[in-house]
Amino acid sequence: MKKLLILLIISAYAFGASAQEFNKFRMGFKATPNFSWIQPKDKFISNEGTIARAGFGFVADVFFTENYAIGTGINIINNGGRISYFRDVNYVPAGETNARRFIINQTREFKTRYIEIPLTFKLRTNEIGYITYWGQFGLGLGVNIGSSADDTWDFELERVSADGSISWEKTEIPSFDDENINITDDVAIARVSLIMAAGIEYNLSGSTSILAGLEFNNGFTNLHRNQLGITTNERDEPLFDGIEPNTFKMRSITNMLQLNVGILF
Repeated sequence: MKKLLILLIISAYAFGASAQEFNKFRMGFKATPNFSWIQPKDKFISNEGTIARAGFGFVADVFFTENYAIGTGINIINNGGRISYFRDVNYVPAGETNARRFIINQTREFKTRYIEIPLTFKLRTNEIGYITYWGQFGLGLGVNIGSSADDTWDFELERVSADGSISWEKTEIPSFDDENINITDDVAIARVSLIMAAGIEYNLSGSTSILAGLEFNNGFTNLHRNQLGITTNERDEPLFDGIEPNTFKMRSITNMLQLNVGILF
């Protein structure tokens, strides 16, 4: 009985000592090149493809056991995408002094930037050779800190007043391009997203490891802030409510697939 008691005390001491061996806090830095796109939530908006962006971040993992942690930090996210939609604009054609009213088909490439704080649950395997495998799941809480766009306007219809009547007529105004427009006021302030990621850590020495992983960041919240588009029919022609274009409030989300590459200490 005495020997058994001594054995239990030694085992408990050994377990307690080993439980203290793992690092409870790790931090590091990462670069985050990505492919991002805009997913429309209205049928009157068309997705026109992905764009390549890049960001960076500070990584912080707080472990409550050797294999489970709260993953957080601070990320600078650069994402966006390309969409097209119809809208109503006032425009001064070249060589003229007065604005005229047009319906255009606008193709816009969004380039958005956010500060994001991830709040995730992270789990990892024990080290196998020099490699540790990990997975991560949770939320990203982002705030917009700047947005710009490149626009192409294809002029479709012009509002014409003649003999006391008003109509919309086909126009021959050539396409118009504009780059690096500040659209911060057109983009929603907050972005909430779902984060799903997986990857590896390769141990260099002690607690220093190289981090590599793939992350899918799926936005929940509307990209647009009080932006209106014009509804269209099945032939992609603008619809009208009497003489005025029929409008809708635009809704889209941003998604991205990114590579996380960095170093942990």
